[in-house]
Amino acid sequence: MSNILDVLQNCVEARHLIDVYRSFDLEETITGFVEQISDELACLVKIDEDGSFDGRVVFKIETISRIRRDNTQLQLITSLMKKKPMPTLSKIDMSSFLTVMENLNRDCGYVSLYQEGLDAEVCFIGQLQKTGEFLQLHEYGSLDEMNRSFLILRYDDTTRVEAGGKYENNLVQTYKVYQN
Repeated sequence: MSNILDVLQNCVEARHLIDVYRSFDLEETITGFVEQISDELACLVKIDEDGSFDGRVVFKIETISRIRRDNTQLQLITSLMKKKPMPTLSKIDMSSFLTVMENLNRDCGYVSLYQEGLDAEVCFIGQLQKTGEFLQLHEYGSLDEMNRSFLILRYDDTTRVEAGGKYENNLVQTYKVYQN
């Protein structure tokens, strides 16, 4: 694993914009720059195709299948990024995946949890209520139904957590407007 840690550390230091491919969905990439790493986790600042900030994502390093950098598309996005505002982000405590979830939930007011080993296309967005062997999430349902529920997810099945993204922020704001 040290080889990938060396590559990721180089990306942190050089602030390379990269595409990360992961073993669950080889079609999906996560585009961003590596903000922090630990022995087991990577935190990327997500950047969308127009160079705008799109939240943070933390995932287990063992799920990385490949990393691409310095291609034409990433160079174009990098030039677009220079014209966009980037928020100042505080460091995340990366001591454990659970700690990351709790910190992102505290900072953003919600998290998006992925259990990609079960279904790579589904995420659960909500406020983390309780943590442990099972995670209790006060979930925001789809915009179509505008239905909130409490959801219990097995912690060990969770492979990725995101927060601060455009879609999630819009979803939470829509629920706030809807409730008033």
